[in-house]
Amino acid sequence: MGLAKAALQFIAREHTRKPFSGAVLTLGRQGVLATLEDMRQTLISERITPAMLSSGEDTRTNIPDWIGTPYEKNTSDVVFFKLLGLTDIKALDYSEYENAEIIHDLNLPVPNELRDRFDLIVDAGTTEHVFDVRQSLTNIAHMLKPGGRIIHISPANNYTNHGFYQFSPTLYFDYYSANAFVDLRGFIAEQDTYLYDVRPWDVFEATAATGRLTSARSLMIMFVAEKTARSTADVIPVQTFYQQIYQPSISQRFSVTAVLKHLLPYKVKVFLARNLPFLDPLRKPWGLKRWGRLG
Repeated sequence: MGLAKAALQFIAREHTRKPFSGAVLTLGRQGVLATLEDMRQTLISERITPAMLSSGEDTRTNIPDWIGTPYEKNTSDVVFFKLLGLTDIKALDYSEYENAEIIHDLNLPVPNELRDRFDLIVDAGTTEHVFDVRQSLTNIAHMLKPGGRIIHISPANNYTNHGFYQFSPTLYFDYYSANAFVDLRGFIAEQDTYLYDVRPWDVFEATAATGRLTSARSLMIMFVAEKTARSTADVIPVQTFYQQIYQPSISQRFSVTAVLKHLLPYKVKVFLARNLPFLDPLRKPWGLKRWGRLG
């Protein structure tokens, strides 16, 4: 999928919140939909002073298929992370086609030499192309060092036939929570389907159990989690929504919303949703807090 300017800005904002250091791994070689100058201006807008590039640094795109196309003017994922001050940057891919440094099929367990190796892993449109999602998440957890972070930028809705899957924030919330990751942060971004690289993304913050958004635009999940010394990789989660049904807290059991859902007849609920738009999750983000605009 690659890194549009909005995605670059999201990563930069996360760096401002908590600076990255150490080794970086991208899942797949990431095509960058921005020029070197675009990239520098994005970092400056996030109060980051771009690092100096070494003399003779190759700032051209590293995507072979882009050579000789309008995308040729763009720069590379390696340059982006170097502008953040990072120097140990690797890509992992299924094939050698885009010159990734590590060749591995994420459907299979990663070798021991890749475990606890990276301080930052960026999945910007790869996991949805891996059939065995559970194994790919387990691999990510194994490859991160304690204290390292994973950033997912993955399709949610209106990406039919893009990959094997379209995801929900609860997948990431529940997997990383069950495996004792911390500082979990989830977002849903609305983007223009065919102009996602040039038009801004509207971003909403989501939680594990709430937050729905139906949109005519394409939706992306952006998610960040941090590994700790006690984090695991193999715990299978139960979805938070059903945990709350099976074992609701006192406050959840007797909340006004819960009582109304239980007492009101179905036809009344439908009538209210149709005639009071603010109750209808299909007409606006429901349970989501607007976070900002990127790009």
